[in-house]
Amino acid sequence: ADRAEGAPEGGLDPEKLLDRLFDRGVLPRYAFPTDVVTFHVFDKALSTERKAVLKYSPQLGLNQALSSYAPGREVWVNGERHYSFAIWTPFRRRECWQAWFSMQVYFECDRCGYARVEKRSNEHYVGQVLNCPACGTAGSLGVGTRWLRPPGFAHPVDVNAELPLEDSPTPTRPTHAKLSAPFTDNGPPEQAGKVPNGAGYEVWTAKQRLVLTNTGSNDRMKPGFLYCPQCGRAEPNGWSSGRFQRGGHPRPNPDHHPHGASCNGTPAAVVLGNEFETDVALFRFHLGGSVIIPPGSTVAKIVLTTVAEALAAAAAKILDIEASDIGAEFRVAMTPEGRTGRDVEIYLYDLTPGGAGFVRAAVRDSNLLFSAALERLESCGCTHSCYECLRSYKNKWDHKYLDRKLGAAFIRHVVLGEQPTIAEEDEERLLDALRIDLVEAGHEVIELDGSLRLPAMEGRIVVLGHPLTPGETGSARGRRHVKNAMQHIVVDQLLVDRALPAAVKAATGALVFEDGGFQLPTFLAEVVGGCPVYDPSTLGLATPPTPLAKVAIPGAPDGAFVVQLSR
Repeated sequence: ADRAEGAPEGGLDPEKLLDRLFDRGVLPRYAFPTDVVTFHVFDKALSTERKAVLKYSPQLGLNQALSSYAPGREVWVNGERHYSFAIWTPFRRRECWQAWFSMQVYFECDRCGYARVEKRSNEHYVGQVLNCPACGTAGSLGVGTRWLRPPGFAHPVDVNAELPLEDSPTPTRPTHAKLSAPFTDNGPPEQAGKVPNGAGYEVWTAKQRLVLTNTGSNDRMKPGFLYCPQCGRAEPNGWSSGRFQRGGHPRPNPDHHPHGASCNGTPAAVVLGNEFETDVALFRFHLGGSVIIPPGSTVAKIVLTTVAEALAAAAAKILDIEASDIGAEFRVAMTPEGRTGRDVEIYLYDLTPGGAGFVRAAVRDSNLLFSAALERLESCGCTHSCYECLRSYKNKWDHKYLDRKLGAAFIRHVVLGEQPTIAEEDEERLLDALRIDLVEAGHEVIELDGSLRLPAMEGRIVVLGHPLTPGETGSARGRRHVKNAMQHIVVDQLLVDRALPAAVKAATGALVFEDGGFQLPTFLAEVVGGCPVYDPSTLGLATPPTPLAKVAIPGAPDGAFVVQLSR
């Protein structure tokens, strides 16, 4: 493991007086913008090996630059195409060395997305794997990666402008700003609401530190960016046409005297990020009845992304400010119930480093905020999302996760106590799509009012289930058919909407009966004294689980068991 790293120069003090004053809130950042980085474009004609002359030097706030200036991105300046392939600043790259010496370690859970940065030490180091404190998954937090705050970027002098690269790297983008503070020690909530079914919400506001990170390449074997600390050259890790694939590499800057134009430095894998303090409003939602949102699940990503975007848009409208002034994200609730999917958290934050007080003002009347978000979700006529309700250029990466009806069902549940239900028009649309695919797969299908019947499979009734109540029939019409059916199966609405082939398999798979039992698949034979079959929701409870059945598993070791998965 990499516990300490050196550099060819002596250590430099990375903290400046102004940075300390901004960090402690003595000076307001919005009045003195300091989180600004430059993209440097060298003038080849005027530069020499002793002096670098800049042709262009556009600037962006660091949070935006982590996307627009990240290594591998095209950058258009004055109608010319340039490429970012270096982390560079003038004056012998002094600020780059400061960033390298101040480097921290980045951890992110590969199940729930929880993330944090830690100072490098014997307790936290590159290559380390930890247990996630949010979802509780063992060994999911990591692998620890070098986390660098880039002070500037550059177009290497050896790369021609204007000409498109034959094999451009895949563009990268930063994560949403991650909040690691638990909010469990902030005292009682400033606002709270509870409904008879046990659902409800709590709201806190505070100044908190957020972490924004561009994790670079998504290849688990070659993550992040490759960065040479000696010269500053940088590129997405694993890029087949990269300069690092060929051994020695050109220095990105023209003023390379006395070192020469070629660099033999060893590149290191890093991720790029920014840590900043701002105003945060955290909502902790408690789910009631049979509603559950498992950590790291597809339904969590869709529902909570939608609600976060709706709350941020509603807050901006209430305050009459630009939507780009407020950010939103969700996470696993930092409570025992969060690990089981009974609590979830969404937080709004000011995008202005240091905070401008926007989210604090927006949540003063939480009922008004929820009403405005619900109106935005329910007043549109689209099927999932559009630019009239939820979509914007800012959230373009998340368009596929936005579903206004699921978001509205969530808000109605936690604020008004309503049970999530599939709308009749959506039920008919999805059942018709499922029917068509079942027929094409060779099954005889009879349409019913709110369900499908499969005569060749002993009259099996197929109904849709709401994603927020897994395993349960999602509509009143479907429940009527299930009540009178000998056998039935519940197919998740999201499965039909987004993965029809999988929905067909689910509809024709293991049976679910009205008494809550199940039928074994044909390849498992029930025997006395065999391996027990358990429902995963019964595992980990105080009382031993009751087996659904016992089956023959040849060669199974003592203590082995089988788990029935819903999908």
